[in-house]
Amino acid sequence: MMTARSSLHIGLLSGLAFMLSACVGVTNQEPETSTVKSGRRTELGTISAITPGCRDVTGIYPDTVDYPKHGQVSFEWKDVLVGLIKEGPRRACSGRRGAIAFVYYRPDPGFTGDDHLTVRLGSKITRINIKVVK
Repeated sequence: MMTARSSLHIGLLSGLAFMLSACVGVTNQEPETSTVKSGRRTELGTISAITPGCRDVTGIYPDTVDYPKHGQVSFEWKDVLVGLIKEGPRRACSGRRGAIAFVYYRPDPGFTGDDHLTVRLGSKITRINIKVVK
């Protein structure tokens, strides 16, 4: 017979196993592409983590693996409303507030052309290709 205490221990162990499983391998995401106007700071995207059941909506500070050669990347925390999530365990998060990391890029003065940056969030690595235009 399972007691509340043994259920709690099983829950804690399965949660720990889930967290450690993220440390096992690295997943490379498909490269993303953004177009940026020369001389302007531009938002490239957002990074957040939402736990199943929406117990926690939090921003996670990513590691910059490969910095841009012709500009600067910055991360800015903002408290925002989580958008509509229609299905899955995170649908309870719709409409809740959470801290999200916004990713910004500012090209060097006068630069036009191609640049890129690579960020890692846990075991996920994402390359962002940047096209800077006039």
